[in-house]
Amino acid sequence: MVRQFIWNGSMQCGLHLATWDVITQPRKFGGLGVRVAFLQNTTLLGKLIWEYYNNEGKLWVQLVKAKYPSDSL
Repeated sequence: MVRQFIWNGSMQCGLHLATWDVITQPRKFGGLGVRVAFLQNTTLLGKLIWEYYNNEGKLWVQLVKAKYPSDSL
């Protein structure tokens, strides 16, 4: 989806001024700093899983545990 936004929504062949590798490179290395969505999503899901098991005092963790008992997860 990000690729389509950057490249005007066109799926047709054409001349692009930057490759996807350059677009996703960090700015300090000459890229645009756009993060790869799959990696970002995986990282955030990992953080949520870690918080679920290590921060039982948080309200959202208590709500999830109340709605979905431990035998169902």
